[in-house]
Amino acid sequence: MPPPIDPDTLRRINELEINLQKARLEVDTQKRELDRSVAALKEKDAKLVAMEAEVAKLAQKSLDLTRTIEELTQARPRIKIDELAKNLQSALESINEEARKKSAAGKLSTMIENFEVEVKGGLDLKNGIHLTQPQEVSAQTVSTLRFALRPVVSVRIAEDKEGGQG
Repeated sequence: MPPPIDPDTLRRINELEINLQKARLEVDTQKRELDRSVAALKEKDAKLVAMEAEVAKLAQKSLDLTRTIEELTQARPRIKIDELAKNLQSALESINEEARKKSAAGKLSTMIENFEVEVKGGLDLKNGIHLTQPQEVSAQTVSTLRFALRPVVSVRIAEDKEGGQG
């Protein structure tokens, strides 16, 4: 038979078993907490990866927009001088023709009598002479149009119905 266990030793063994059970419960609690933390960390990591991808897309879009803005500021509108003159001539002819038609119909109308254009801008000599818009718009770089209007008078001669005897 085994020797008898002293009560003090038995009490210490019981305390150790109780402490061991408490420690196992604490380990299980900590393991569950660790599992929850790992799951939350994985979720946040996935969100971070998605956000990084979105930031990369937005950075590329920003770069593209910056390039487009630079291109637009450098690619100023341009027109050939002869095209500008033809467009102005055509517009004037159209306006005056419309005025003549209104006058012939007995309506009040006005024609452009005097037309002066002062074009301010740069000259681009690539592939012919082109006018270009200045990079900065100011009072010194703005083109002006001056014109005078005159009424179109339509004179109608009425015929004498009585045969002109007098």
